[in-house]
Amino acid sequence: ATHLFQFVEDANKMRGWGRGLRRAVGKWYTEKDASSLIYQLIKYKNREGWTHKDVLAMAHPKPQTREHEYIFKTLFKGFDEAACLEPYVCMRDMDRYIIGSNFASIVKDDVDVAIDMIKKYNFPREVVPTSMLNNAKIWDALLNMGMPMTAMIRNLGKMSSVGLLTPMSAATKLVCDTLSNAEIIRKARIHPVNVLAAKVVYEAGHGYKGSNSWNVLPTISAALENAFYLAFKNVEPTGLRHFIGLDVSGSMSCKGVAGYEFLTPAMVNAAMVMSLMRSESQYHVMGFGSQGYFGNGYRGNGGIFDVGINSKMDLKTVLENISDINAGGTDCALPMVYALKNKIPVDVFSVWTDNETWA
Repeated sequence: ATHLFQFVEDANKMRGWGRGLRRAVGKWYTEKDASSLIYQLIKYKNREGWTHKDVLAMAHPKPQTREHEYIFKTLFKGFDEAACLEPYVCMRDMDRYIIGSNFASIVKDDVDVAIDMIKKYNFPREVVPTSMLNNAKIWDALLNMGMPMTAMIRNLGKMSSVGLLTPMSAATKLVCDTLSNAEIIRKARIHPVNVLAAKVVYEAGHGYKGSNSWNVLPTISAALENAFYLAFKNVEPTGLRHFIGLDVSGSMSCKGVAGYEFLTPAMVNAAMVMSLMRSESQYHVMGFGSQGYFGNGYRGNGGIFDVGINSKMDLKTVLENISDINAGGTDCALPMVYALKNKIPVDVFSVWTDNETWA
């Protein structure tokens, strides 16, 4: 639903709601079974200024089953008005939907009741009121019920600050085992940059928003790095010949990127080039700055040069090789110019830059 809300927000800004768009968005709801749809409703109640009620009001799909009719009616009329349709909904699905939608008023800050509900219905973190998320027992229940990978790595700091992730605890072992499980990471389809972001935040020992802080455990740091490498396996190789041009101008090492203000463009470059090098069999990597610039000891090739990285290097080494070079300005044409000049056969050019360019 996060992606649905983002799509709807973008579409709403760019175009009107024609029949095709309404039908496509409506199918997002009607083609899910009741259990899957209920999970989306209780986990993602609103994003990007949209709620499910807002989206349904725009798409107005026709319910395909009595279960969908019940769910849609609760969103517009409330649970009391929809009660007449309850016999058509699986009892467990109905209970999970009602309790998940009204979790705070039902558990009334009783931690034991909340934990029982989490275990019985496998509720996600978003269902739990913020006031209860400072309790280690709540997080322990969420973690042991199979917390999704993305949610887990985003909340490592929080789980540490409330005292759940401590040296050699059962919870710490579970986190490290999960981060080292190639199959779990494959199924989660998690992106290497998401893991890198989680690693940078966790190792900072404090949040970049708010005052949350925690003790950093080396075992979790190591497991995050391992997960970073395992996430490369989610990239499907193309079998093509890749020429990878990395912007190594000074600005790449000194400011954040959209959505990840705590990452530098050089860090994202490292993650992306490592994933390409480890998934593709044919690649050539060059760093570039500006035409005719020969700074920091680099000579020749008019501002484009070998940065000396390969697929066997770890993150730290790659980052050291492509950071703080300060190769003048940025001419994004240099990778193509170099390949033409040296008659290099290329199928795909990947040019990684922060777009601060004069050329």
